[in-house]
Amino acid sequence: MAELEKKKEVKLSEVKEGDFIDLEFTGKDEAGNIFETTSSEAAQNAGIYNPRAKYGPVLIVAGRKQVLEGLDEELLKSKVGEERAVKVLKSKAFGERDQNLISLVPLHEFKKHGINPQIGMPVELDGKHAVVRNISSGRVRVDFNHPLAGEDLTYSFKILRKIESPEEKVASAAKEFLNLSGVSKVTNGDASIDVGEKIVKDANYFLKKSQMVGFILAHIEQVKKVSVIETFVK
Repeated sequence: MAELEKKKEVKLSEVKEGDFIDLEFTGKDEAGNIFETTSSEAAQNAGIYNPRAKYGPVLIVAGRKQVLEGLDEELLKSKVGEERAVKVLKSKAFGERDQNLISLVPLHEFKKHGINPQIGMPVELDGKHAVVRNISSGRVRVDFNHPLAGEDLTYSFKILRKIESPEEKVASAAKEFLNLSGVSKVTNGDASIDVGEKIVKDANYFLKKSQMVGFILAHIEQVKKVSVIETFVK
């Protein structure tokens, strides 16, 4: 009985800005369609599963704008282990639709690049992503707004755990960016990560390594230097 009373007294840990957390979430648009999720099962059920995508909880530093502003604010009102469903207003998601971001492009501009535009087709023009909205009289209307601009969104999420020590934070970063486990340590503010032969096995290794190092130095206050140990085999 006494043990049961103790369990009732346990308080869920609140999330503060700068906390490292493992987060699982699912985002839905105004029509209730899932547009992003950390769950492979939910992605499959929604018909948006990407075999190249990474599913499972993601490492987030709360309050550091690594997710949509509205969701980030809700994380700071949440507790570890708590499941929540929140509404994220468009003003704190992808903003209002901007008519200035809709352009008319001559059809021949697409043709000369071997592109046969279709309504709903995603395209890239001048390095910017857009969607074909309409084709008429030799002109193509393209929309540079984010597909979810102008919509209030809904997120369901759960914070699985808070990562406390510098060692755990560095290990979590190595896992998140390079999918490595048990290869890092922190000594007197110096973090070392042994990636072994991963350098020759991952085509995106250099980009991911740069992102990981930048993430660690930006968000782990106790770490002042990062050493990445790489192994080259003849």
